[in-house]
Amino acid sequence: MMSACALRKPLVVAPGPPAFDVTVESLKKKRAFEGVPALRGEVRVRIKRDGRKVGGFKGALAYRPPDTMRLRMLTPFGTTAADLVRVVGRTEVFVPGKERLYVGWTPPLKEPVGAEYSAYIDNGWPVLDVTSKGELASRYRFDPATGKNISIEAFSGGEGQRALEVRFSVYDGNVPGIIVFDFGGLEIEIEMEFPEVVEGLEDRLFHPFEKEDREILPLEALFSGK
Repeated sequence: MMSACALRKPLVVAPGPPAFDVTVESLKKKRAFEGVPALRGEVRVRIKRDGRKVGGFKGALAYRPPDTMRLRMLTPFGTTAADLVRVVGRTEVFVPGKERLYVGWTPPLKEPVGAEYSAYIDNGWPVLDVTSKGELASRYRFDPATGKNISIEAFSGGEGQRALEVRFSVYDGNVPGIIVFDFGGLEIEIEMEFPEVVEGLEDRLFHPFEKEDREILPLEALFSGK
């Protein structure tokens, strides 16, 4: 698991007070993808490790908010370079060229059963916290001027350790055009090109990969570049 200190530094003080009411109900309605059942489309993917770009691909995304996705990254020849499936925290990445499958878990973005909410302002930035059984599960931050959801932080462990951050920008309605998954040492930036909002996506798109005759490695090995 990535350490909290490996993730980016906290936001600086906002330039002015929020231009909207900071309440639980108002912030819940402003979350990224709120009211969007599913979407799909072509994407551009950029991968950074320790702040350096290590790869770039075109690909295809199928996404069922808040935490179920399939991301297929393609080579310049149209073959699959890597295939990622994430379902409520469980993440698998298959690399066909090496017959290698990375399997692991990161904190889910889906809200836990019995979630409790609190809304407040942190250095000028509107914040919505989600807690479960007295522990912080996730934290949403919003732009004080536009009200757009700029990030989600997911936490794990009893000490509230931040293990995943997802950042959003370039919105069209409630759909951000750029999504960055920040695992600490590894960043995956997804730029959507003409995303199509759909009513649903087939469950088979998100099935786990076959394990037979493949080298199985922990997801952390991919994060560290092994």
